[in-house]
Amino acid sequence: SLPDKMIIQNLLSKIKAEVNNYNENIILIENPVVVSWGKYSLLLAAFHSMSTALAHSNSWDYWINLSPADMPLLSPLELQEALGVFSKANQSSFIGGNYPDWKALNLDRRTTYLDDLGLYLYPDQTILKDFQKTNNMNKVRTHTPDLFNVFKGEFWVVLHRSLAEYIHHSRDNVALSLQIYFSSTYISDELFFQTLVCHPKFPKHFNIINHSMRFIRWKPMSHGHPAVIDSSLYKEATSSGEFFARKFDHLKEPRSVSQLIKSFNDASKSEGRVKRSIKRASEVGLFNCDTSTVH
Repeated sequence: SLPDKMIIQNLLSKIKAEVNNYNENIILIENPVVVSWGKYSLLLAAFHSMSTALAHSNSWDYWINLSPADMPLLSPLELQEALGVFSKANQSSFIGGNYPDWKALNLDRRTTYLDDLGLYLYPDQTILKDFQKTNNMNKVRTHTPDLFNVFKGEFWVVLHRSLAEYIHHSRDNVALSLQIYFSSTYISDELFFQTLVCHPKFPKHFNIINHSMRFIRWKPMSHGHPAVIDSSLYKEATSSGEFFARKFDHLKEPRSVSQLIKSFNDASKSEGRVKRSIKRASEVGLFNCDTSTVH
C-alpha cells in the first residue's frame, strides 16, 4: 500500500545513512516494486532483486529471500560454512514443495485469473478494492496447463547462484514462459519455483533439495499465519538445524529475538549449530516431481 511504501522509503533513508561504510556489501534497490499480496508483483520483486544481485557481484554463492519476520538460526559465518558444504559438493538449492491434490482444494490456482493492477496503475486502494469485488476468480478461469504440471510449496527458498543465473537468463525460455503464465495466477509466488524445477525441459543437472530450511509452526485455524516464536517454541526452533525461523515478532515476543542474538556470542555453541544444520540439510531428500502421489 502507499502508506507502507512511505514507511519503507523513510526506513531506507535511515539505513542509507548507516551503511555508507559498507556499500560494497549492501545494495538498496532504488526502484522497488509495488507489491500486492497474492499477485505477481511479489514474484517480480524477487526476480528484480535476483537480477540486481547477479549484476552487482560475482562473489556470492547463494540467493536467499527472507520475510521481515525471519531470523537466522546461524551467524553469518556459520551459515557460510554450512552452505559452503552444499555449494562445493553439487551446487545444491533448497526449494520445498510437492504436487497437491488440486481437486480437493477450495481453489484451483492453476486456472485462476487475477489482474495485478499495481503493475500498471498508481496505487489507489479504492480502485483495487472495487476490482477485487467485481473480479470473481471462480467466474474468470483459464485452461489447466498440459505442457507442464503445477507444483506448490513455499515462496521462501535458498537458490545456488547457478540456478539464479538460469532463471535470470532463461536461455531455454522455460523460466521466462513460466513467469508469463504465473503473471495472472493467484498466489503465484508459492508455485513458480516448484513448477520450474519439475518442468519437463528443466535441466537435470541441478540438485534441488526438497526443503526451504525454515523452521515454521502452524497453529490450528491459523488462517495462513505462522505461530510466533515464543518461549514454548524457542528451544525447538534453535535446535532444529534449520537455517532460518519464523515468525519472530519484536513487539509481541522481544525476549526470543534478544535471546537468539545473544546466543551468537557464545562461541562454544557455534560448531554444534553448524553440524546440526549440515546434518538436517543432508537428511532431506531431493525434490520429487512425481504426480502420481498427491499431498
